[in-house]
Amino acid sequence: IGASRTSCWAQELLPANAKLGPRGMPGDALLGDAALERLARAAGLQGAASLSPEARRLLEQAAEHLVWETVASGARLSRHCKSKTLAEKDVLMHLRHRWGLQLPGQG
Repeated sequence: IGASRTSCWAQELLPANAKLGPRGMPGDALLGDAALERLARAAGLQGAASLSPEARRLLEQAAEHLVWETVASGARLSRHCKSKTLAEKDVLMHLRHRWGLQLPGQG
């Protein structure tokens, strides 16, 4: 998601003092090293060398994209329903329709 596409809704969702990165999204990675290592171990990879720097960067970008796209789409659905709150149903609807994800134990 490019900065120009993000900026139209990011201002509504983020505090005024939020630090945005070069792509118009928050600068902090959503998946830190510890989380990536846990995921790698769960997938059967062992040790710190199990993920290349390129793979780490790609996973961080994919996570960032998925979360921001989901928040943006959910926010549009909420506004369409005249709500000022991003509700669970809006997030679930986006994940189900856009990504085919049905979360266990959820609607």
